[in-house]
Amino acid sequence: MGKFKIIGQASSTVRTEIQKLAAAIEKGIYANDARMTCFVPRHALSFTDGKETVQIIICFHCANGEMIADNKLTLFSISSKESEVVFDSVFSAHGLPKAKFPVDENGREI
Repeated sequence: MGKFKIIGQASSTVRTEIQKLAAAIEKGIYANDARMTCFVPRHALSFTDGKETVQIIICFHCANGEMIADNKLTLFSISSKESEVVFDSVFSAHGLPKAKFPVDENGREI
């Protein structure tokens, strides 16, 4: 996932699980070329059919994401908090940890 640290990963071929994640992305996504400053993603997906790979990286804190497909970067925003709940539940079912958001010296989220 590029410059971001991967703290856990799992594979799934369960069609209903993949459809649930795709629906969560579709529900909350809209095109965007603006960028919030925090972008500390804690969710990522990598889809492959064996020939092509699509990577999606999401920061629900600032509601921004990156999609890399065909060596092309697309920036987007994701507007639904419900999408994060879906991601968290699927990732948790695979035993994946959720990264803690970075904090400053006073314990406040950065």
